[in-house]
Amino acid sequence: TPPLHPANPLTRAHNRAWIAYASELQGSLFHLAMAATREKFDTARSRLLEQLGRLENEPGDGPYFNGEAFSLVDASFAPLFLRLALLNEVRPVHAADAFPRITAWAMQLQALPAVCNSVVKDFPELYRAHIAASAGYGAAQFAPELRLDRVGS
Repeated sequence: TPPLHPANPLTRAHNRAWIAYASELQGSLFHLAMAATREKFDTARSRLLEQLGRLENEPGDGPYFNGEAFSLVDASFAPLFLRLALLNEVRPVHAADAFPRITAWAMQLQALPAVCNSVVKDFPELYRAHIAASAGYGAAQFAPELRLDRVGS
């Protein structure tokens, strides 16, 4: 098995910072999906888009974050990209062409069997059900069976 961290110490430190950033993005996506009100939803969406904008120019020439080699940075962002893709199927979080480098990277990761098989087969339904259970504004946006006039009733 090839190492998942780059050999160069400076590159490895840079990767660790981006791994931590993946966690921040996951938190922002969670706040977006679970937002109780439109104001919280809009705030979380703005934060997420700002964070994605910061990430857009970081990946190398691909297909992975560091170029040709899959690394822990890729493994850290894969869950985010998987969830973001599911939300985008229901209601686009961002314009399709807003983040071309991230989109290409995300598609590459989502095509990997290890990523596809990292969740249970009914993960999309379970994820949407989890969001729907919050019964907030985010649920109304991403769980199509909910309507805004039923939220909170």
